[in-house]
This record gives sequence, C-alpha cells and structure tokens, in this order.
Amino acid sequence: RTFYDHVLVYGTADIFDPAQAYEFPSDLRAKVHYCNYVAEFELPSTGGAPESAAPVGTGAGRKEVVVTIGGGDGGELVLENYLAMLRRWPRPVDFQSTLLTGPFLPSETLERCRKLAQGLPVELIEFVPSTSPFLARADVVVCTGGYNTITQTLRFGKRALVIPRVMHRREQIIRAERLAELGLVRCLPPDQVTPERLESAIEELLASPVQPLTAARTQAFIRFDGAERVADLCAGLQIAASPAPDSEKGGTPRP
Repeated sequence: RTFYDHVLVYGTADIFDPAQAYEFPSDLRAKVHYCNYVAEFELPSTGGAPESAAPVGTGAGRKEVVVTIGGGDGGELVLENYLAMLRRWPRPVDFQSTLLTGPFLPSETLERCRKLAQGLPVELIEFVPSTSPFLARADVVVCTGGYNTITQTLRFGKRALVIPRVMHRREQIIRAERLAELGLVRCLPPDQVTPERLESAIEELLASPVQPLTAARTQAFIRFDGAERVADLCAGLQIAASPAPDSEKGGTPRP
C-alpha cells in the first residue's frame, strides 16, 4: 500500500492467481496487472533460439526424451533416477535421451552421471545457450519446476513430466501441481521419484498421441508476450520528475 503503485504478475490468472491465493484485499487487487509469461524472443532462423544452440537431430523414427534441470543445483534426484531407470529398462531402449545438466551441477554428481550413462543411448550436455531447440524437437520433456524451465517447456514442449524441486520454498511444487490440475503436464512429487515410477510415466507419455502443450498454444490458453505487455504498461506510466540536487540545479530535472 505504501510503497508500490503497481504489481506485475509474470503469468496469467487462468493458471494461477496470486491475488486470490494470497487473499489480497480489494485495494491491493486493483494494483495487480497480469502480463502473461515472459520467454526468450523467437528468432526465425532457429525457431526460438540462438543458432549456436541448434542441436544435431537424433535420427528419423527414433523418439527423444529431453531432461532439463535448470541451472543444475539440486537436480541430481532427477538425473540419477532417470539414468537408473534406463539401466533397468525391461527391453532394449529404443529412444534417445538428451540430458541438459546445467552449469551448477556439482562436479562429483556430473561424474557419477557420466558413468551411469556409459553404454546407453544418452547424450549428456553441461551447458547450452538456449534449451528451446532441444525442447522443440523432444517427444517428451522431463524437467524441474523453476519459472524459466517451465516457461520454455510450456512454449516449446509437447508432453512434459515435471519433478519440482522442494529445497527452500514450495514455489516449484505449487506451479507443477497447478499445471497438472489443468492437464498441461504430469507432476511427480520429488518424494515419490523412483526409477520404477519414472519408467511408467515415460513409457506412457512416449506412447500417448496427445500433445497438451501444443494444443494449449494453438488455443492461446497460454501466452508468452509478457515482456511486450510490461513494456507497454511502463510506457504509459506518468512519472513525476524529482527535484535535482543543488549541484545540478539549472539542468534538466531527473525522473
């Protein structure tokens, strides 16, 4: 009330309404603007990502699962259980897996993952300039629930299994559970992650003809013009100029 004139929500009330969830009183609700999601700008040459990020294809007819854990901190639960799942797959693995580990994955975890991946149809990549081309080509995305990771998955993915991180706050699990309620993704809480449960979920998603994220984008249920909407809103603000310090008197007032 005292310090803020506007509250900008990088999202949509149809998916999650913080004003309602956190019981904003009416005077604070009047300050809220829903701006839609903010995602990286689409570049026509690469379908939404820098050219240096464009990956090599996996081969005609072979499905692909892309696993991304954001920056990498706290992502060992996803990576190690996923690789353990592939090790126990009940028949020859007939799909490619691309694991994007992120730059903050501890080096000892990365080394364990490299050993687990040996002999499997797995590509392990520590850093990419953009995840977009990987997510766009994937049949299934397995990801954590951070804002940037989810936004890119919603924008480019077809089917997604979200395993939210719950370390210092519940942000990721709130996001993942709400998206799952809407039928956009599947959610597997971190305390339920096992190789067996991952196997069941991955097998089902790979076999499914339904592409909920593609359908949601086609129907404009989720929008990614947040940066443009915020720019338009800011361009319309009336901001009073503050008096200049004594040393600057006589010059142009500063906003």
